Amino acid sequence: MKKLRAEFQEDKPNDALEVRKEILIKNGKRLIGLSHSSNTNSAYRSDWAQFEKWCAQHHYTSLPASEECIGSYISDLVLQGYKANTIKRKINALQFAHQAAEKVLPITHSIQLMLAGTRKELGTKQQGKAPLTINMLKQMVEATNTIDNNLKSCRDKALLIIGFLGAFRRSEIVSIDVEDIKIEPAGLVVNLKRSKTDQEGESVLIGLPKSRDERTCPVIAFKNWIELSQIKSGPVFRGVNRHGHLLGKRLSDRAIANVVKEYVELCGYDSVNFSGHSLRAGFVTEAARAGANERSIANQSRHKSMKTLRRYIRMGNVFTENAANDLGL
Repeated sequence: MKKLRAEFQEDKPNDALEVRKEILIKNGKRLIGLSHSSNTNSAYRSDWAQFEKWCAQHHYTSLPASEECIGSYISDLVLQGYKANTIKRKINALQFAHQAAEKVLPITHSIQLMLAGTRKELGTKQQGKAPLTINMLKQMVEATNTIDNNLKSCRDKALLIIGFLGAFRRSEIVSIDVEDIKIEPAGLVVNLKRSKTDQEGESVLIGLPKSRDERTCPVIAFKNWIELSQIKSGPVFRGVNRHGHLLGKRLSDRAIANVVKEYVELCGYDSVNFSGHSLRAGFVTEAARAGANERSIANQSRHKSMKTLRRYIRMGNVFTENAANDLGL
């Protein structure tokens, strides 16, 4: 942004008007890119690259694409085994690319019928990863003490506890800076600057209450990590190499999933069923199981879709709110 602004504000002769136009166009494309989350933009770029490659292989023009091209592409995606929601996202990516290029993607009635057909044939139910239970979280936190690398052990303990109690997404966990966390008498207050459901950049305060059990207390875990790592500012969660040395780079989304899987395995569970999202899903299901109402759960998890939230709540109440319990068998 600073570079573009500097280029634009430079004194230029009249014959350099085209240069200014190019800068404006470049900045316009940058702003379009900011309209979606970084994860969505990454997925869209990958989807578009895949589509361009597919068009080249099948002798179609990718931009603008024809109705025949889009129909054949959807048919191929179905035969390749893609899920209906993934196919819909890929078509959204093509539509976004066409709009950015001021072209029209021919989503005709026939194409809409094809998409409806994929939903009926493939279904739209998302196969989410398993949520962590409170018992599992305690086991995983305890398992951090078995790691020889003290710095990594301390970081992972703080990451697991904070990630769970804040119902944070992976991208949110890695985005937290030291300056975003304030220690209060009641617990930690995290100033979440931007999230998937807050693309306008308005921050939201997330409270992580002190735990009765010191082993799973977010305040103690955070203090221990900051004191041991000597991090003064910038990313809270950073890489630690195998020699126990702190790295300056912020952890990636994938690293969060790797941490969760590592301790799930150490506790004797199958890591295939778990991911970084298991922290967030675990909070929702365990909060519902503990009797928390939807509004309080949504306030902490920042879910905009109550349909998605209720899916996890039902998962947590599958036995507690079950009429079969009253049959006397």
